[in-house]
Amino acid sequence: MASSDAQRRIGMGKRGASPSSRLTSASGGRSDHVSGTSEASAQAGGSDDSGSSGQMGAGLFGMIWWAADHLWTWSGRLCLAMAIVAAVWAAVIYIVEVLFRRYGQAEQPQPTPSEVAVGSCPGPLPVSFQDRTLLGGWLAGVKALRLAAAEGNVEVVGRLLEAGANPEEGQTLGPYGWLWSSSPLVEASRSGHAAAAQELLKARASPGEGWKVGPQGLLAAGTPLFEAAQNGHEAVINALLQSGADANAGHTLGWGYLWADTPLMSLAAANRTDLAVAARALLGSRAQLDTGWHLGPSGALATSSPLRAAAMVGHVSIVQLLLNARAEPDRGCNIGPFGAFWQDTPLLGAAWTGHAPLAEALLNAGAEADSSGHGEELSKASWHGHLPVVQLLLKAGAVPDASGRAVQGASRNGHEGVLQALLEASKAAMMKRYP
Repeated sequence: MASSDAQRRIGMGKRGASPSSRLTSASGGRSDHVSGTSEASAQAGGSDDSGSSGQMGAGLFGMIWWAADHLWTWSGRLCLAMAIVAAVWAAVIYIVEVLFRRYGQAEQPQPTPSEVAVGSCPGPLPVSFQDRTLLGGWLAGVKALRLAAAEGNVEVVGRLLEAGANPEEGQTLGPYGWLWSSSPLVEASRSGHAAAAQELLKARASPGEGWKVGPQGLLAAGTPLFEAAQNGHEAVINALLQSGADANAGHTLGWGYLWADTPLMSLAAANRTDLAVAARALLGSRAQLDTGWHLGPSGALATSSPLRAAAMVGHVSIVQLLLNARAEPDRGCNIGPFGAFWQDTPLLGAAWTGHAPLAEALLNAGAEADSSGHGEELSKASWHGHLPVVQLLLKAGAVPDASGRAVQGASRNGHEGVLQALLEASKAAMMKRYP
């Protein structure tokens, strides 16, 4: 009876103890149990190598899982913080833009280049081509040259430049354009106004000065060449390249440490087949063949190539142009360091979409018919019923029974021609292996 009362008092003491003391006692209890278990196993023999190796494997797996979990936690927090910053930044830009459109007016006491142009040339400039500012340009401002370049009005652009307008001053939001800024040249390049762009370049506008978000483009930035390539303006691309524009400078996030894209990648991904001349001009200006967009410092998180982008949209001419320039035929998209998490090839994209001419060009350039060793290309083509691509892959040495998904996909989707080709190739491979 006394012993039961003592046990109840001990239990009440434990329940009344602080959380830290209870945690300490619990951990001590677990450590005593583990030490007791280890001593018992040692007394029992202690020579079970398989058990020790299993414990080491479980501990290694636990360490890897802990590291991956903490890495994902911190990366998720970083992405969330970046999203919040971007949302707040966009909201501020929107508010300033609304205020500027409603209350912006000419506040400069000295004659502006637009006013000088009005007085020196016959005929007044339209009201839409006047300099406008908000709080004297401290909060927002837009130059008449930027408006004229965006509209492609070459006459007004020429008059403003002759009057002494700065060819690189366009529109700004925030003090010194720290919120957002845009140059007249990037506006003309985006809209495809080649004549206006040439006038600006003749006035020594920097061919690399585009738009920026954040101080010096810290959050995001884009070049006139990328804008012209993204919209397929071939004449503007040629004018910029002749003026010395960097063929590899495109869109960036975080000065390129977070994400970056190139003009050649944008041109290859455009859903147009008449841009081979512009792509040839980029290659002639030493554009990087195998570098497209990348995520993370130097593509540590993900990368993709222009050849894959062109293969996915079916640009036979650009694919052939890149292959003739000796682009790597198997360089595609990688996620994770060196494609540790996932990777594919341009041939896989051609097999997915069923572009037989693309697949033939890639195979003739030395692309592997089964880059992964699991029959991914053959499985994709068979699943979607692309018989010409299946025949090309089989002819190039793809093994039909390397993965049962090829036969399964063709059978499930009712592609009888593909199924027959796979069975015949499998039979021929078996006869060759076991004559």
